[in-house]
Amino acid sequence: MLAERLRLSVGHVERRIGQLRERELVAPSQNSEQAVRTRAPSAATRARLVQLVEHLAAVEQNTRAAFREIELLHHARGLVGLGTNISIRRVVGVENIVSTLLELGEDVATMDSMLVSIPRPEILEQAQVDEEAAYPESARLRIIYPASGARSTELERYVRWRISRGDQVRLALDPPMPLRIIDGETAVVSGGMEDGDRVALFITEPSLVSVLGWVFTQVWDSAAPWPGTGGREGADRVRHILEGLAQGMSDRAIGDRLGLSERTVRRNISDLMQELGARDRFTLAVRAMRAGRLS
Repeated sequence: MLAERLRLSVGHVERRIGQLRERELVAPSQNSEQAVRTRAPSAATRARLVQLVEHLAAVEQNTRAAFREIELLHHARGLVGLGTNISIRRVVGVENIVSTLLELGEDVATMDSMLVSIPRPEILEQAQVDEEAAYPESARLRIIYPASGARSTELERYVRWRISRGDQVRLALDPPMPLRIIDGETAVVSGGMEDGDRVALFITEPSLVSVLGWVFTQVWDSAAPWPGTGGREGADRVRHILEGLAQGMSDRAIGDRLGLSERTVRRNISDLMQELGARDRFTLAVRAMRAGRLS
């Protein structure tokens, strides 16, 4: 009945109600399991806050679990000498760390980076020179900086250069850890200090890389676009999603390509279907082409 009244498909209405349930804005009706009722704003706000706190607690728990596994594997290497097959490689010294990162970057397709502090101006300047020479033009980066980075003129210049290359940059209030994920196969985390030198751990253990990738995704999804770039980033995302639809890709495959969760892809497709008045994915692709949003 609601779908008929709104002149929308039943599937579209069900997706919208599902999104409202996720945000705790509606609840099951006391009279019928099939019906829903709106919640009072104060109750909905409290429920949403509880949901967010639980989500953040889960992120923290998974981060701590990942570090415990890293420490155990690192300790095991020292005890039994696992040789060249060890899944964690220690690199000592800033120059050696940078050199290893640039070497890995020569054939990189995607790299996710999360920083907990703002690099010094001279480091940013040198990073632009090194990365432009080392990383292929096709490489796509996603970078998370602390929110305080928006006040740095030097970082602003570096970010604008990154965005001009097609990369994405976001700001998080309090990133939990310094982290890089390279092609979804190698994770790089801080290993602390050793005799005054910085230590980095290069991890290739699939289970650890997967957990650390999940941590990055959680922070990324809740982070804000760099000021003034939200519209561009959003337009690029929509274009890539539409291209995936036109190629017959599944939501999961599109998400894997763009570094998005399957739920985020579904939500974007649902919004596009409503915007273009399409009732299925095929019609959406056709109308997007007619509207000039898909070549």
